[in-house]
Order: sequence, then structure tokens, then C-alpha cells
Amino acid sequence: MLYKSALVLLSLSLLSSAQQGPTCLSPTTAGSASNKATCCPSSNSVGEESVDGTIYEYKCGHYADNLISQKGQYSPNAHDCARKCAAQATSNTPCHAAIWTAESNQPDIGICYLSQAGFTEKADPSGKWLLLVRTDRTGSECQQAIDDAVAVNQGACDQELAKKDQEKLDAVAVNQQACQKSLEKKDQEKTQAVDNEKAACTRAVNTAKSDCTKQSNGRNDVLGKRNYQVYYQKHHRNKEKQVMLKTPSRHLCWEACALDSACLSAIWQNNGLCWKNYFKVTTANLYNHGAIDTAIFW
Repeated sequence: MLYKSALVLLSLSLLSSAQQGPTCLSPTTAGSASNKATCCPSSNSVGEESVDGTIYEYKCGHYADNLISQKGQYSPNAHDCARKCAAQATSNTPCHAAIWTAESNQPDIGICYLSQAGFTEKADPSGKWLLLVRTDRTGSECQQAIDDAVAVNQGACDQELAKKDQEKLDAVAVNQQACQKSLEKKDQEKTQAVDNEKAACTRAVNTAKSDCTKQSNGRNDVLGKRNYQVYYQKHHRNKEKQVMLKTPSRHLCWEACALDSACLSAIWQNNGLCWKNYFKVTTANLYNHGAIDTAIFW
């Protein structure tokens, strides 16, 4: 068959032709010049349409030789020319193709020639002629070809749409992952900032405590009618006679010693241990110790 490679495009054209008004082989085309313009919007336009149930393939800018008669017949449009070929399809010299052209000096009249079997398709440099080839196919066969072509194209279209949808889903997933990572990074930055602030605050408190401790070292205080001096982060080496007890704070440790008239000093460790000492301790006996404070009573 001629022009099979263009089947898909032709089938789609046929499907929409009813909604687009007169077509190339439409019997309602008004005027041969108008019909020629419809058939041949370009010099190499091709197509196929049904005329009285038989499919005709048409090709602009081409003609056929091996004419049945050298005398042309008047035809107002390509549809009429195709019907003239169909009318002679069963004669002694059956028509297998027709060529038609519009008469430029007579807009409503065209010329039609019929060709018999064994014709040769030839190019028409002038673009004047339209070749009509009668096929053995009927409209129902053409419709099946159209349906098959549409089904193939529909499948390809569905695959392309599915591909596009998947690409969109993939893009959304990538964006969600990027957003999640960005949120996690922000959370980590906020957590780190809070940790930094806490560390700075702790350092400031420790510095203030250290300054306070340095200022309070050796200061005279009274507890339970007894005088005492506290030396922070100081310990002594004398362990002659000691009594250990548990106190949750250094003040309770000092208070335990103050209430015991025989207690001359007390040391408190930051793990809650308190020792009451029953021997005399002087500042000369003290040495630095970060976890222990010492109170001397008199």
C-alpha cells in the first residue's frame, strides 16, 4: 500500500476530520479551487479517505500515466473524480487511479483523468495535479487500522504520562529528603547553640563561684556560738582522730562540728561525706584539693 509510513498521522487526521469541516474527498466542498487548497495545504501533502466505502490514497504534486482516455472529464471536486473512478472499477478497462486538478480560470470546475492498471506514479513539478489511488481496502478495514494506530499511540502516551508522573514523584521525594536534611541540620544547629549557651553559663557560674570562694576563704563566721573559718578547696594531711558521717551539704557538716564541743575542724567532700576532726588544724597544715572544703573551729 502507498504511504503506509504515514498511517498514524493519517489515522489521527481521519479521526478529527469530522469536527474540522470539509476534507479533501468531502462531497460538500464548495468550488474546485477551494477543494484543491483543502487537499494540498503544501506541495507534498498526502492522506487517505473513504469514498462510498472504498479507501482512496491521495498525494499532492503527483500524477499517473497509462490513461484510459486522453479526454478529461469535468469534476467540481476531488470527491467527484474519485467517484468517476469507482464507477468504472468493474468495466473492461477498470479504473485503478485518477488524477484531478482545479481549473484556475473556472473556480467551480475541475478536470479528472482516469488511469488503468499498470500506471506509473510520477512527480508533478508544477504542483498542479492531485493523484487519487483506489485501494482494495474498505472503510471498516481503515477504521480497524485507525483503531490499532490509536491504541498503539494511546499506549505510548500512557507510558509517557506514567514516566512524567514518576519523574514528578521522584522530584518530590528528592525535595522532601533535602527539606528533611535541612530541618535536621537546623535542629542540630539549635541544639548546638543551646549546648554552647549552657556551657558558657556553666563556665560563668563556676568562675563566679571560684571568685566567691577566693573572697570567702579565711573569713570569720559564727555557728552555734562557735567561731570558725572556712577554707574552700583545701584539705589537711592530719588524720589522727576523725569521725565520718553523711551530710548533703557542707553547712550541715559545719553544723555537726559546731554542736560537738570536742570537734576542732571538719572537712566536707562534694560527694556528701563529712569528717569531724578532734585535733587542732592550722592553715599551715592545709593544701589545695579541688573536691574538699575545710572548716577550722575554736
